[in-house]
Amino acid sequence: NCAYEAHTLVYPGSFHKRKLYEWAIRFGRTAVVAINEKLFSDFNLDYGVALHRLAHVPCSAREFKLPLGKARRRPYITYCGSSYPGKGVDVVVELARLLPTEQFLIVTRSGDAVESLMQHSPTNIDWKIDVVNTEVYELLAQSKIAIAPYSRTSLTSGGWSNTPHLSPLKVFEYMACGCLVVASRLPAIEEVIDDGETGLLFEPDNIKSRHTAVERALAIYECEEVPELVLNSLQVFRQKYSYSARAESIVALAR
Repeated sequence: NCAYEAHTLVYPGSFHKRKLYEWAIRFGRTAVVAINEKLFSDFNLDYGVALHRLAHVPCSAREFKLPLGKARRRPYITYCGSSYPGKGVDVVVELARLLPTEQFLIVTRSGDAVESLMQHSPTNIDWKIDVVNTEVYELLAQSKIAIAPYSRTSLTSGGWSNTPHLSPLKVFEYMACGCLVVASRLPAIEEVIDDGETGLLFEPDNIKSRHTAVERALAIYECEEVPELVLNSLQVFRQKYSYSARAESIVALAR
């Protein structure tokens, strides 16, 4: 048996490639593994893929063993991710201006937009550019709060919007590293983060809502050395979004 892992509904290529893709999806026999619930539903409704050919298996991240006893003493509020439009680098710069006594960390890729932001950013932001993947978890381990401020119209490297079918890999990494996750209230995020139980959600593209959510996260740390939200998030991550959990799901499909 073989399966196709789908990260998008429409093939991001030429007209002819899109048509070949559509034909293969509609009439092929290969199982389709969708990375979120919306994508699962759309393959069934838009392409007519039978439910017996479909599976929902979310993406995952590697586990990271670290002590949580001093989580409150971690210095950073962190954004880690790309600098593509709508992903949120500019949003974190705005937050740093609103919270001048907090230390922020932005881990992203180089580019003209990032260089411009760096030139005009406040002094309470540390920038880490083009960091290798092996260093990302080490930086997240220094972060008490991690932000995923996706816009409703966030774009991929190809310039197309994938918000409905988003796979929030960075959110999984935040969870793995014991950060308190603060993220946009998008359907793909709500599949992963239960607001008030495993993280805090805010309305996307809303400065006030975003600011309030981060202040709530800071207030939680005033009361709890290791917030219950972080412990809950870690448990959910290990059960559903770790490499081992995903491997078990995929092996189950092959049986």
